[in-house]
Amino acid sequence: MANDHQTKQTATTDLDTADAAHPAQHSRQEDLSLDAIAAYPLLASCLKAWEAARGEDALPASMEVGDVPDAVLDYTMLLDYLPAERDAAVRMVGNYIGENAAFQAHGMTVRAFFEERDADVVTEALRRIAESRAPSLARRSFVPIAGAPMSYVRLILPLSANGQDVTGFFKTIEPSTLKDTAP
Repeated sequence: MANDHQTKQTATTDLDTADAAHPAQHSRQEDLSLDAIAAYPLLASCLKAWEAARGEDALPASMEVGDVPDAVLDYTMLLDYLPAERDAAVRMVGNYIGENAAFQAHGMTVRAFFEERDADVVTEALRRIAESRAPSLARRSFVPIAGAPMSYVRLILPLSANGQDVTGFFKTIEPSTLKDTAP
């Protein structure tokens, strides 16, 4: 797995959307090396469960609820990958996200869920994850949630119905990193 992970040298930062309420602030994504995952114990547990569910070279089809920490479930999204549309559909959303979204997130696409520029950053990250078939750890900041800019560290794990082609994603955050970044 070590070759699947990004190094600090390949980490990138993307500027994407300006929050209308805070135009000087831009949503950012900073890719982190998976070597840093120990700093995020709940995400590390999720990665460990994903690695245990993998076959020799096969991706897991799903993540079992009992195999991941209960503390991340409210912050988790399951996404179905739609590569032809350069998008993903929300299959399941945790209570925190569902309660703080101003709309019904289940069944929406990523492009409908986020503002256009932020959706481009998210869908590009999903495309890279699908191509590499490797997990992605990143710090997101100034992401509008419930009308306020927030920051957090997230983990996205690729899933596959046939073990090879990425057909979905398990996305969650380390709850202790969720911070309101409003001025």
